[in-house]
Amino acid sequence: MKIKNIMTTNSLKNKNLKKDNRINENENIYNTRDRLDKLEECIDVYDNKGIKVGEVCREILLKVNKSQPLELFTNVLQTIEEGVFIVDSEGIIVFANIQYSKMLNVSLKNIIGKHIQNIEPEADINLVLENHKATLLKRKQIKSIDKYVTGKILPIFDDEKFIGALSMFLDSTELENLEREVIYNKQKVVELEDQLNLNKLLDEDEVIGKSTNFVNILEKSQIAARTDVPILLNGENGTGKDILAKFIHKNSERSNQPFITVNCAAIPETLIESELFGYEPGSFTGGSSKGKLGKFELANGGTLFLDEIGDMPLTMQSKILRAIQNKEIEKIGRNESVNIDVRIITATNQDLEKMIGENKFRRDLYYRINLVTLELPPLRERGEDIALLSNYFLNNYNRKYTKDVKFINSDISYIYKNDWLGNIRELKNFIEYGVIMSLDNKFEINYKNCDRKSLHFEETSEDKDKSLKERTELFEKQAILDELKLNNYNKSKTMEKLDVSRRTFYRKLSKYGIE
Repeated sequence: MKIKNIMTTNSLKNKNLKKDNRINENENIYNTRDRLDKLEECIDVYDNKGIKVGEVCREILLKVNKSQPLELFTNVLQTIEEGVFIVDSEGIIVFANIQYSKMLNVSLKNIIGKHIQNIEPEADINLVLENHKATLLKRKQIKSIDKYVTGKILPIFDDEKFIGALSMFLDSTELENLEREVIYNKQKVVELEDQLNLNKLLDEDEVIGKSTNFVNILEKSQIAARTDVPILLNGENGTGKDILAKFIHKNSERSNQPFITVNCAAIPETLIESELFGYEPGSFTGGSSKGKLGKFELANGGTLFLDEIGDMPLTMQSKILRAIQNKEIEKIGRNESVNIDVRIITATNQDLEKMIGENKFRRDLYYRINLVTLELPPLRERGEDIALLSNYFLNNYNRKYTKDVKFINSDISYIYKNDWLGNIRELKNFIEYGVIMSLDNKFEINYKNCDRKSLHFEETSEDKDKSLKERTELFEKQAILDELKLNNYNKSKTMEKLDVSRRTFYRKLSKYGIE
């Protein structure tokens, strides 16, 4: 209040001051040294329009003028944490503080007077020199010193004339590295959680295997399951394509919705359209009076697994393609389309690309269903999994048939040496038969004169000269013959034991000339 009273009193006393005692608010008060002795105790401050906006006490002005503000400003810049440097309008460095020197690990004498491009060729300040606009640096990497900085660059003007730019920044390398480490650790945690979840799901779904190639397929399946993209499963018969399809469904967001399986080879061509798309009541003679929901409708909201897609008739392939593309189906006897929302998984043991060349499979359907393709390895390429599967099946059938059968060394040796051309399905049947026929809890297999030749196919010297496909066909033919004999030529039981559809079974009989 004292200062205010003095200033008020003095301003009243000096109400009639000369114009020389006035200072424009935009005038540099530090350039008034030569006028200080002529000024009264207080100086009136006016704006550009001549309106008084305040007063400055002469005593205070003298004190400020003597404080050498430029030197004070320089000292402040040298003590702050930020690295600071200033360039003129030509890009020449006219000032740099000690922190800047330390961050760049270069002496100040090698900086001042040098062009910024010679010090930092890719410095963002070059852009400010061009556009005269401020810019922010957010974790900007300085490649020449392998560091990250955070800060800002400001243009400098003098009476609206661009005279240079000022850059202020902090070294954020340590923070950047820390965040990277945090991200890396988070990713590792996610990977470990995924692996734990995978192992848990494998136990629940009875998916057996720990070989590298098999686990790799499971990991890819788990990733693909999180999306809605179509998946094509390739693999020989008996490799477990159906189990993998269920595994994908269970790991998807549709896991609480239906999982519907269609064996394309098992349905007669005349019925496949009604099976897939359904029909309205009274659509055709012999149909149900209540109509029928097709597999697509039954799977609505869930997953539709089209097994043996390679056996799908060409006439139906085009309709399947339209259903997948348009997300709608045309029921027999209905004029309007039915909207459907299904995730498509297909499986085959055939070479679909070869079939395209033979005009047996539509190219556009192939590209629609194989956005993600997973190749299941045959059992012979899953060495360490053979023992796991064998013990798993042995325990299951011991419980089923109330026995306590155990493998001996010769059993294990035989299991490992067999090629298992029928893959997991063949191994499963082999062990079930051994448990059923066992006496005194000894696994019953006569390796020299095995009743089930399908389980141990003896190759002749002529057979060994044949291709893999020819040798596989010989094995398959013998397996069918042996199974027929074991089931007293009952075809239904044989199909059930071999786990093949009626259509596939009769096609095989015709192919191999089995009457």
